[in-house]
This record gives sequence, C-alpha cells and structure tokens, in this order.
Amino acid sequence: MAGSEALPATATTMTNGEQAQAGTPPASVARRAGAIGGWLVQAAASVALLATIAWLTVPRLAGWQPQVVLSGSMEPALPVGSVAFVDRRDAAEVRIGDILTFRHPDYPRRLVSHRVVAIDRDARGALSFRTKGDANDSADPWIVSADQVVGVVAFHLPYAGYVHRFVRTPAGFALVVGVPALLVVAGEVGNIARQVRRLKGVPQP
Repeated sequence: MAGSEALPATATTMTNGEQAQAGTPPASVARRAGAIGGWLVQAAASVALLATIAWLTVPRLAGWQPQVVLSGSMEPALPVGSVAFVDRRDAAEVRIGDILTFRHPDYPRRLVSHRVVAIDRDARGALSFRTKGDANDSADPWIVSADQVVGVVAFHLPYAGYVHRFVRTPAGFALVVGVPALLVVAGEVGNIARQVRRLKGVPQP
C-alpha cells in the first residue's frame, strides 16, 4: 500500500491594514470620496474667486490702468485682444519710442495707444507729440497735446482682453465671481453642519 504524506495545514491571515480595508463599509468609502471631491471643488472655487478679485484690483492698486486692445494698428507689439497696462506718466517723462496712451483729439472719451515718433516744444515750452501705429504706413494726422497724455504702456498680456471684457459683463461677472463665491459659501455651510452633527453625536450621512 502506497504511503501518503500528510500535507501541512495552512492558515490564511490578514494584516491589520487588510483587516481595516476589508472591514470598511462601502458607505464609508463613498463618504470619504465625497468629502475629497467637495474639498477639491471648494479649493478650485476659492482659487478662481481670488484670481478674479486680484485681476480686477491689483493692477489699479499698482497704478496701472488696463486697456483692452481693440484694433491691430499696433501689431505685433500690441495684438488685438490683449490687455495693455498703462503706467500713468507726466508728459515731460515721455520719450520717443514709448507707446503712448492718450485721449483721441476728436473723441476725448476714446483712448489710443500709439508709438511716439517725434516730440515738439513750442516757444512757450508746451510739449506736443507725434504718434504712429506700428502697423500703419504713415503717422497719425493729429498732434497730441500734453493735457491729452494718459500714460505709457508698461506691458501687455495677450488674449487677456477677451476675458477682461467678459468678466465686466453681468453674465461674465455672475459666472466668474458669483458661482465660485456660492460654492465657497456652500462648502463652508456644509463644514459647519458636519461639525455640529459631530458634536451632537449624530451619525454622518
């Protein structure tokens, strides 16, 4: 009769981590996933809100006046759709080659940003400027007086003009500022509600 060898008995064991994982109910996993998702949404909303507020306030606090470039007369230096940030300057500080922002001689409510190509001073010492768009074939037909000078373009951001104009519309302001603000408030209300339930010993949903 053939002999047989008894196989050693084996036992399956689990580590503490595996036991904890196996014992975690699906509802608890869903709660954790929901909490992480809510935190990410709230964080994104906070960043969007702070970025929008900074975009609307920081340039003015720094003394720069943002102007959306609407025409191609200064391309490629100032592309259409970019935002030019104008540094306010006294007329005496303007130099040839600067991109001057000034009030249009015929339409004072309209601002123009063209390059200074000549500076003149009359017998009384009053300054005036000749300007030209980089993309134009000839100089502008007007003379810019010192009292029409707003400032000099310090720098520009390409394509930012489209966002800038959209944010200043009622729908754009509601979308870019209102929605993130509501998400932040809703997230904080949810956090407070969870803390109150925890203090009262009410099971978390």
